[in-house]
Amino acid sequence: MENEKPNLVQHALKFGLIMGLFNIVLQLGIYIVKKELLVSFWVAFAAIVVTIVLAIYPIRNFRSQQGGSITFKDAFLIGFIVFAGSGLLTNVFQYLLYNFIDPQLPDFIKEKAIEKTVGLMERFGAGQEEIAKAIEPLEKEDFKQTPSKLGTSFLGNVMMGAFLSLLIALFTRKNPKNHNIE
Repeated sequence: MENEKPNLVQHALKFGLIMGLFNIVLQLGIYIVKKELLVSFWVAFAAIVVTIVLAIYPIRNFRSQQGGSITFKDAFLIGFIVFAGSGLLTNVFQYLLYNFIDPQLPDFIKEKAIEKTVGLMERFGAGQEEIAKAIEPLEKEDFKQTPSKLGTSFLGNVMMGAFLSLLIALFTRKNPKNHNIE
């Protein structure tokens, strides 16, 4: 029986689903435990780091299934599909969370974002006029998650995913060695 080459798209979609479910569980956990953390820089930074690690694993896994080699193109495609699939699932969850599970969440997030901005600016010694000018756009912004906002967010996430996939592919690619026997 021959070793069957793994299907790249199925492999990437499986890990995109896993990453998406991880992001949903993470967001839901934060929401349940302390929803103020939904606007935390450090939580967002940690989530990005974990997401990058979760994107590296399927590429390395696919590479090992192929005998230790993977082209730049295949590594990029796996990363891109993982990020896109995960982003789609996460955006669907966010739409449900903000519009059906907790319709007051957008106002809560807006309030916390304004509080964090004011606190940060006060720590840096900003005056009241500067603070008022900085929070004015936040006060005017609608934090509701509409389909068009989520579409824009998804496109931004896909572009960031493409960029990260390029970087990850640069470091994970490993072309097969040429064995010319003549």
